[in-house]
Amino acid sequence: MPPRTRFRGPGRPPANEARDRVGDIVDAARARFADDGFGGASLSAIAADAGLSLAALYHYFPDKNTLFERVYLDTLELGWEPWIRELEELDPAMDLAGKLRSTHSPAADPDEVKAAFFTPAQVHARRVPELRHLLVDRDAYRHRAFKLLIGSLAEEGRIRNAHTTEEAVNLLEVIHSGWVFESAFHPERVKQHFASLLAIVEGLTVDGGELPKQGAR
Repeated sequence: MPPRTRFRGPGRPPANEARDRVGDIVDAARARFADDGFGGASLSAIAADAGLSLAALYHYFPDKNTLFERVYLDTLELGWEPWIRELEELDPAMDLAGKLRSTHSPAADPDEVKAAFFTPAQVHARRVPELRHLLVDRDAYRHRAFKLLIGSLAEEGRIRNAHTTEEAVNLLEVIHSGWVFESAFHPERVKQHFASLLAIVEGLTVDGGELPKQGAR
């Protein structure tokens, strides 16, 4: 992996150069964690991949857990923030299938390195008490996105088998997660799985007046 910058010796690097170095380290670590797992990825190998000395890497990340946390949060943001911004631009009353067609979900264009890192990363974060807060961050991103996706449909009681907005959000999370999971392991079938996802969500929405409100709030 070619580095964007070179280490210039002791002292505090300029801000732009420091950001580039952190980016190099995070990219290299993500690839190493994806290929070798947390236990197999050594900091010395990550430093070499980033074009830095091990001492230089320690200047930014004091240990592997701290680096893993940064990679996890960076990957989480790259995956969810663009989709959330797109959803915020849409009419909340648009149907679910329309929103999915109009935006790019995190699984729409799967990045093999990010997917290979993120799938086992959930297991590692759950096993290490100091990292379990990362799962809370993940759930917060997911909940925010799916609440935007549901929009006003849940408040109007127009999601089948959901009596509250929370139930509607949870229902959509489960359905969408299946697509994300399959897309991570079978990226060549993303379009086929997306068509199945649309078929499912199109059946979730109740036409106005078809059923009475079910107490969604």
